Amino acid sequence: MACFRMPESLCQDINIMMVNFCWDQTKEETKLCWIAWRHLCGPKIQGVLGFKDINAFNMAFLAKQGWRILNNPHSLLARVLKGKYFPFTSFLESHIGSNPSWGWKSIMSGRRVIEKGVRWQVSNWQSVLCKVDNWVPNCFPNPPKVKPQHDESVVWVKQLMNDSEPSWDIHQLKENFVEEDVNNILVIAIVIFRRDDQITWHFTRHGKFVVRSGCFVAKDLLSSRDRVGTAGRGEQFSV
Repeated sequence: MACFRMPESLCQDINIMMVNFCWDQTKEETKLCWIAWRHLCGPKIQGVLGFKDINAFNMAFLAKQGWRILNNPHSLLARVLKGKYFPFTSFLESHIGSNPSWGWKSIMSGRRVIEKGVRWQVSNWQSVLCKVDNWVPNCFPNPPKVKPQHDESVVWVKQLMNDSEPSWDIHQLKENFVEEDVNNILVIAIVIFRRDDQITWHFTRHGKFVVRSGCFVAKDLLSSRDRVGTAGRGEQFSV
């Protein structure tokens, strides 16, 4: 489960076993399921039991492998995969390629979870695109909104700061972004002792990926896919 993508049919069979264990009184007797399974798989903070959907759980484990590749680029696994599948780009920008292994396909399916929860934690301000990347916490999961008439020469976050002191350039912010997102940017503290810009996980306080939060993100992805599939079938049927 932690290394390879499991067939969805197998995940569904395991989910059915869990449902039967919860609701069935005996092996021969089937009880009524009073609550839909999808409503039992949410976080406990929402008042549900916190069961794990096996399909989403599998994706979260694979996302953990992708997170390790992203944050440990000098590990043996990361170097081997980079040499074969994305020698000239980053893991987040890589493609599945031709004739990929099942392991790489599995990791790429988990990357969808990572893409929904990562943002930049800016420190040296020099490697983050201010109008494209997700770097403002209060704007997540989108980058800050750009004004229709903005300065196209302003590309990097570094250009939004004053040269003489470590503070935001109010004029540049108001010229390029809408007022709401200008206020969201101004609350970001500027680090004096700078280090490299880092990719962080938005859904944990410490910024590190954990399978528990990744599982809920994966569940939302699968639910969105199912809703789109159902709508598509309905449109086709109505025609």
